[in-house]
Amino acid sequence: MNTTPRPDGPNQRPNPNQQHGRPPFPGGPQQRPPYGAAPQQSPVYGPRPRPPYGRATQQPPYLLQPQYPNGAHFQTMGGPRPAYPYATVKPSEPWWEKDGVVAKLFAGSGVLVTLIGVVMLLVIAARAGLLRPELRVGGGALLSAALLAGSTRLHQRLGGRIGAIALAATGTAGLFLCVLAATNFYGWIPAVAGLTLAAVVAAGTVALATKWNSQVLAVLMTAAVGVLAPVLTHGVSTTLVAFLVLLQAAGCIPEFTRQWPGIAVARTLPVAIATGIVVVDDKFALASQLATYLVATIGLASALPASRRTTEWVTALTYGAASAPMIVAIQALDLRVAAITGTAIAAITLTSIVIARPVGLATTAVATLVTGAAMLSAATVITTGAWLAPILLAIALVLAVSVYQVKNHFVAALSLAFTLLGIGQTTNPGMALWPENYAAQSVTTGLLLAAIVAVGLLVGIRRYGADPIGAIFLAAFGLLIATYFLAGGAAALAFGSDAAQVGHVGTTVSWMLLAAGVLAVSLKVEKPGLLLGLGLGLAGLSLGRLFLSDLANTGGVVRAAAFIITGLVLLGAGAGYARAFAQQKATREPADGPTGTPAGADNHVGVRQG
Repeated sequence: MNTTPRPDGPNQRPNPNQQHGRPPFPGGPQQRPPYGAAPQQSPVYGPRPRPPYGRATQQPPYLLQPQYPNGAHFQTMGGPRPAYPYATVKPSEPWWEKDGVVAKLFAGSGVLVTLIGVVMLLVIAARAGLLRPELRVGGGALLSAALLAGSTRLHQRLGGRIGAIALAATGTAGLFLCVLAATNFYGWIPAVAGLTLAAVVAAGTVALATKWNSQVLAVLMTAAVGVLAPVLTHGVSTTLVAFLVLLQAAGCIPEFTRQWPGIAVARTLPVAIATGIVVVDDKFALASQLATYLVATIGLASALPASRRTTEWVTALTYGAASAPMIVAIQALDLRVAAITGTAIAAITLTSIVIARPVGLATTAVATLVTGAAMLSAATVITTGAWLAPILLAIALVLAVSVYQVKNHFVAALSLAFTLLGIGQTTNPGMALWPENYAAQSVTTGLLLAAIVAVGLLVGIRRYGADPIGAIFLAAFGLLIATYFLAGGAAALAFGSDAAQVGHVGTTVSWMLLAAGVLAVSLKVEKPGLLLGLGLGLAGLSLGRLFLSDLANTGGVVRAAAFIITGLVLLGAGAGYARAFAQQKATREPADGPTGTPAGADNHVGVRQG
């Protein structure tokens, strides 16, 4: 009897893949269709039939959604891969459409041409006698006021910023020129009143430029006045400098508040050039002297706050340009006044840098150059003869002491420069023209050089962390030069006419003593190789001078004394070095034990007694 259960009967065997509601997994036993159902058609594997030509295929819904952020996905059988959404490239604008270039060109040209017309109305028409002076000045002022009023209305409209800035620059510059003409050209207004009105116009221009946030407005007005103002003052004069100083001072406000580097150039260059011309023409006038100091002070005061910005080099260069006329003006002062002025300029400049720290690199460098130039100018005013070398060395010593107090690389370099200038000035023939002053000049020069070497040694070791051995090595050469002047001056004080020969001997002996001192110092350091070589080199240099220079330039007792003294120094140095070296070696060797042989005792071999 066939007991095989029917597939659709009650005794149907359950499918393990359908337990717990799980669908049959791929690759498992296939589920048989129910009894009486149509059999399922097996899949046919092979190439998919292509649709007729021209008929679009429908992609499955899962292919319509991008798999990547930019919308691209892989090539599938449902259709081609969609293209990447590249950004559209905008066509480049021609140069005449970028930032209103054409409008700016026309506006700038209009400012210049209009102001030239105002100046012609004020000056050329006066010479031709076309209109009354009141009409000329009044017409220029009314035109400038109308342009300024129109600029405020135009600035509120769409696209009117460029035109408004040009109108405002023309109007404010025209008003400033009208005030200058009424003050200096026609003489209707006193100088104080004219400067007051000009200050009001400059302050109004600065306020308007700050409100509109327009550096171009301030630059155009300042530059236009600086170029056209000399026509109304009959050339460059002290009056012109006074009016330009107002613009220089007024331009500091937007430079501080808005950090505009362009205004620094526009407000400084005209007044610096005008002041320089005035000083060269009449540098003995008190007004021109005061103007140079005022211009330099404003330049320093504006350069220090701007030294912490990225545009520091602009303000630093303008400060240097503003200080140049002051250096020239020092040459016209009296001896004592020049010395006081140069010292005051150096003290004020260096003190300002110390107070305003941290100061930028460019500003510090320019301030140091201004300080050095001022002191050098004052020194050349005091003298150009034999005493110039001690003066330059004294300046170098003061600078070196200041570096020891406050570390500054530029001041240290300036001190070195003045030291080299002073040493170079010792070759001046003037030191041999006054025999009665030769001793004092030589001794002073030698003492200053020795002091500079000592201070420089301390600065190098304590401030810059230099190697003490290398610093001593360099200081030895400075002392060689110092001993040369000290020996010559001492000989001149003691022997008078025979000072030249005795000075040669004193220099040679001093160099030998210096060599002995370096050798003594070398015994107290851990690595004496460099100092030992320096001492031997100095000794060889002294012997070379003895045989090559002293032997030829001295004679008689002086020559014999030179060899005897040098030989005694050599003997003493050799004996002292040998004794000190032996003592040092004995202290470094370990002492023997209690059963050992004492140091220095005779080592006898005992005979064993039987």
